[in-house]
Amino acid sequence: MRRSRIAPFAIFVSLALLATGCAVDASASVTPAPHTTHTCVASATTLAGPTHEGHLWGIVRPRVIASPSACQTSAPPAHAPRAPKATISGATTLNYGSGPVMGTTSGTPITVVPVFWTPSGYSFGTGYESLIEQYLADVAHDSGSLTNVYSVLHQYTDASNQPINYNIVAGAAYVDTSALPAGQCTPDTGANACITDAQIQSEVANVMTADSLAPSLNTIVVMYLPQGLESCSGTANLASSGQCSVVGSAGSYCGYHSATTSNSAIYAVLPYAVTPSSSPTCSVGETPNANIAADSEISVTSHELSEAFTDPTGMGWYTYANSNEVGDNCNFIFDSPAGGSSGAFYNQTINGHHYYTQEEYSNANSTCLQGVDYAVSFDPNGAPASVTSQVAPYNSSAALTLNAFTRAGYTFTGWNTSPSGVGTPYADGATYTFTASTT
Repeated sequence: MRRSRIAPFAIFVSLALLATGCAVDASASVTPAPHTTHTCVASATTLAGPTHEGHLWGIVRPRVIASPSACQTSAPPAHAPRAPKATISGATTLNYGSGPVMGTTSGTPITVVPVFWTPSGYSFGTGYESLIEQYLADVAHDSGSLTNVYSVLHQYTDASNQPINYNIVAGAAYVDTSALPAGQCTPDTGANACITDAQIQSEVANVMTADSLAPSLNTIVVMYLPQGLESCSGTANLASSGQCSVVGSAGSYCGYHSATTSNSAIYAVLPYAVTPSSSPTCSVGETPNANIAADSEISVTSHELSEAFTDPTGMGWYTYANSNEVGDNCNFIFDSPAGGSSGAFYNQTINGHHYYTQEEYSNANSTCLQGVDYAVSFDPNGAPASVTSQVAPYNSSAALTLNAFTRAGYTFTGWNTSPSGVGTPYADGATYTFTASTT
């Protein structure tokens, strides 16, 4: 927005001719605030297969590449200008299926409850649980932020046109030491045991009862499975052409989300992130926290949480063409690193901690994004001051920041989309709907 200019003594001239004001310089198209272009991982191949398979939704297909190592050799300079992203090939617009989404009740947060199922004889890798708990606490701490992937979700609404609010609470971690149920599927090579989705649903119900949790669109249980425990959609294992988690050198998914058939409780299943150096792999190829399994699982967590929020019961936001959800369109697509070094790059800073997570799809931009910072910049239009900015989530409305610029011999008369005052005028403090980043 540029400050209105009235030349010295011109104040005596008709203001109708000179009320140019500080203005919003409208951009030519809807453009998010700076985020980097895809560099290399955007072309990563993932295992072919539907992303909805029976009761499994938002399936994270593993990567099928010769090596998960990063192709970046250096991070971009701090605060370097970032170019607009191209439309992702093959990604299509998410359609609304008339069902509910999560987090639309103002003032009511979404509670994310991590459950680490650790039967006798099973374990998670060193630091695995604590790093995931830290990530969830960080995501909750930064609720309302416009700089991470959860800000992308605000554009998706429910049947009443209420948007998803980035308002998250990290529930206390629940360590589930219950014994495994009797086997219904035969473990594949590389696994010690196998459990079905039906058995996981049963355990989710047990945990919710023990933890006094009620089924709700404001609660999701995230079931993390330990090393050596294979997850399958049904009784058929990989050897029998079933849909199962990555174990050893085979597997068809890294995670999924759904709602229980008994009471529609929202849950996600995240098998231990197996990260072999050859495909299929759940590895993200970067480990900013020196824990490749946990760093990779955090990206899958981000994928499944975003999809559960936008499509908790299978009738929210998805593509009609192939049932892809908000994360599926961007599976294993990452923003250029914001910092770090090769093998330890990060692209998200949340509550001061670094992570490397995939992007989420934005209908508004027809591309994958790591965050949506819609901003109005206020240009002093010649006044001795720096440009200031005001940011807000996509499609939200807010009063424009009141003018604080001054210049000797000049009078402020309002904002305008043109420095000469021939564009769209806005009064000081007028309401602006943030559908574009403008100056």
